[in-house]
Amino acid sequence: MKKLLHLTDTHLNFLSDNPVRVFAEDVQARVRLEEAICVIITGDLSSAEWLKRNLAILRAHIKVPVYFVRGNHDFYHGAISDSFSETGYLQDIPYVKLSEETALCGADGWYDSLYSDMNDSEVFLSDFRYIAELNDIVTKHGLKTVQMKTYLQSLARKHAAKIKESVALIVKETECKHILVATHVPPFAESSRAPDGSQSDKDFLPYFSSKIMGKALRELASEHTGHRFTVYCGHTHTEHYFHAADRLECYVGYAKYGTPMGSMRVVDVA
Repeated sequence: MKKLLHLTDTHLNFLSDNPVRVFAEDVQARVRLEEAICVIITGDLSSAEWLKRNLAILRAHIKVPVYFVRGNHDFYHGAISDSFSETGYLQDIPYVKLSEETALCGADGWYDSLYSDMNDSEVFLSDFRYIAELNDIVTKHGLKTVQMKTYLQSLARKHAAKIKESVALIVKETECKHILVATHVPPFAESSRAPDGSQSDKDFLPYFSSKIMGKALRELASEHTGHRFTVYCGHTHTEHYFHAADRLECYVGYAKYGTPMGSMRVVDVA
């Protein structure tokens, strides 16, 4: 049985270079111990100004492929539209065949204010200050506006479409029957959890779930009855497992600022 390591919300921009190197060495030690074939990081790896530097440190020390998607924090002090190209970025990779049985695909994912309406929320995320496009919409139109919802949902649709495209290729080009999906935002309301483990309330659910991605995943599971889908994500920092449908399950990783190894999960790959 092959294995991979899943990490999420490492927020390495809160650490200086030396602790990041120690983290990378610790990951590599676990890679050796588990004989893992790769590492998957499901977003909020860092922030825009530190992301490439942090990735370079990880690659210098981790001796297996590091695959990742970006989360909202990875765009802080930058723009979603900024040019970005890095080895292992699943948004730009159709899929990765991990074994004869298992394939991996991924897309960033984005919250979409559809399981619960942001108009009913009292939360103002730092995203709306530190991500250029979101700050621009707030400045010109306000937060709880048609313009903001339209933009957020356009991002969610783009990423859901990417997953559908990847799955179509996996089904067409491989014999893999188990498909791993890496994304950042939990795709099911039931997967979005507060720190105490309760489901996210009306203040946070609009920003901690993606109904558009969830709908796409349910459709894929319904269409491809000979395949099994396992979703790995993060964003909430609260660990949770949810059986969403027949042959469709979702794992949300734990995370805590300053302790990036805390989110590590060892995953068996058939």
